[in-house]
Amino acid sequence: MTRQNLRILAVAVAAAFALGAQAQTKSDVKVDKVEQRQTGQDNKQFLDLGNVERGGKSDVKAGTVKQQQAGTRNQQKMGVGNVVGTGSSKVKTGDITQQQLHGSDNVQNMAIGNVAGTGKSDVDTKAIRQTQTGGTGAKQDMQVGNAKYNATTKVRTGTITQTQQQGGQGTVQEIKIGNAQGGGAGSDVKTGNVLQSQTGANREQRMGIGNVVGTGKSNVVTGPITQTQTGTKNTQGLQVGNVTGGGTSKVVIPGGITQSQSGEKNEQQTNIGNVK
Repeated sequence: MTRQNLRILAVAVAAAFALGAQAQTKSDVKVDKVEQRQTGQDNKQFLDLGNVERGGKSDVKAGTVKQQQAGTRNQQKMGVGNVVGTGSSKVKTGDITQQQLHGSDNVQNMAIGNVAGTGKSDVDTKAIRQTQTGGTGAKQDMQVGNAKYNATTKVRTGTITQTQQQGGQGTVQEIKIGNAQGGGAGSDVKTGNVLQSQTGANREQRMGIGNVVGTGKSNVVTGPITQTQTGTKNTQGLQVGNVTGGGTSKVVIPGGITQSQSGEKNEQQTNIGNVK
């Protein structure tokens, strides 16, 4: 065998060992409670639980999961059971909460059971909550059970809630649940009630549930869906079961959909079951 052939063989063997090691990568975690707390300003919290990238498996069982901050210009970021690439994640938890108190310009980002690639996610949680109190310029973003490309995700949760109270102007809430994008994407989501609530002026709520772009599939069952705002110059946008590009969406909402606003110069927009 020539030296060149030996080198080729060595590279092939090393690659095989690397792939084998990656395929066998696995994490199995059980924990009673996961909690982060901060007081002050310009703080950041990052919490990753059962997330997988580029292969491997994660199996996590946890009790309550919570992030809490008090102060201004704080940031919370939480990822639970998300998969990027070819891996798989299975997560079971109690209540999941992000809470920010008494401050302005605070940000919350939460991602649960989202998959991009060809991987799989299976997430089972109890209630999911994002709460903010006080201040202006606050932002809440929640992504649950969304699938991209050839990914599949299965999410079971209790009540999903976003609330902003006693705040000023320019605050934003956004929730995306069970949306599918891409040719082979599949999302299967069941939740309890879904609620967005805001008080104040110049605020915005956006919610998208069971929408499909491409030829993917979405199957979503929820409890009653509610958006409520009190104040002036507020905006609500709700997108449910809309399809663009040949996919299929099935959304079941036994308790119905409600958009509620009180005040002046407010705007509501709802798009349900539209096909393009």
